[in-house]
Amino acid sequence: MKKYLILTTLLFLSLLCNAEEFRPVPWKAASLSFIAPGAGQIYNQDYLKAGLFFAAEATFFGMSVYHHNLMKDYEGKRAGAESDEDISFYDDEFKYNYYRRNSYYWWLGLSIIASVGDAYVDATLFDFDENKSKIHLNIGKDNISLSLRF
Repeated sequence: MKKYLILTTLLFLSLLCNAEEFRPVPWKAASLSFIAPGAGQIYNQDYLKAGLFFAAEATFFGMSVYHHNLMKDYEGKRAGAESDEDISFYDDEFKYNYYRRNSYYWWLGLSIIASVGDAYVDATLFDFDENKSKIHLNIGKDNISLSLRF
């Protein structure tokens, strides 16, 4: 874990210290976002989105672990239960936490997919505002014209 944290920190520092004109590579942004929550957004210099994706993925992961631990706890209590009423109660709690855990797994997967997609699209459209000023659509009373400046 310590090596992973050091490697991630060095990766981010190397990206921030690049003195040349920055132009993100879409597949690199998507890969970083898949490896670490919000890393692709940091690579694209979109720090607010990075924080949001990190918070979402950390929350879904944490809740998955929490419900998994509760599920295992109720599974152990069920094994030691003696009355049918206790067994039924522990079964119900086990099932509830099982479905909650799986639900958070799905939300975690969807947030990772959204993070990867967002990083890829942001890297692809990084200079969109600059390119947008080259194209003009003029709508007049009698005509519509499209002009493109090189």
